[in-house]
Amino acid sequence: MNHSYCIKETNDYLALSTLLHNGGVEVKVSAKPPVGTVKMWGLYDAETGELKGGVTLEIRDNVYALGGIAVDSDWHGENYGEILLEHLYTEAKKMGLAELWASAKIPNYYIKKGWEIMNWNESPKVAIKCGQCARYRVSCHPEVLRYKL
Repeated sequence: MNHSYCIKETNDYLALSTLLHNGGVEVKVSAKPPVGTVKMWGLYDAETGELKGGVTLEIRDNVYALGGIAVDSDWHGENYGEILLEHLYTEAKKMGLAELWASAKIPNYYIKKGWEIMNWNESPKVAIKCGQCARYRVSCHPEVLRYKL
């Protein structure tokens, strides 16, 4: 079932961080966005105005990075994640960016969308907390990714 939606820039990090956290992104639920947050966008149900998805752009280690992306479980399977990525790409191009970086626990999703795995040790440190986590390279195997715009 396709839903009617709109995407708009938001400053409501509390709602966005709750959505991201509930979607499995390791973020602290907070009203204050992380240091380095550049822009945030919400995907809203056009009929109810309810937040159903979101994506953030951050600066990490002096590069622009995908901070977090999530879609409400009620809206899974209808390409809203891809729609949010495309919106991020469009906005990044408007800013004059040539590439985006990310760290991902599920890199295959991004690889299918044109991202490439980069050498962890030679890449910008976009995986801010991974090296400090007890699960790093034990039960969690994130990758550093780059997307050329």
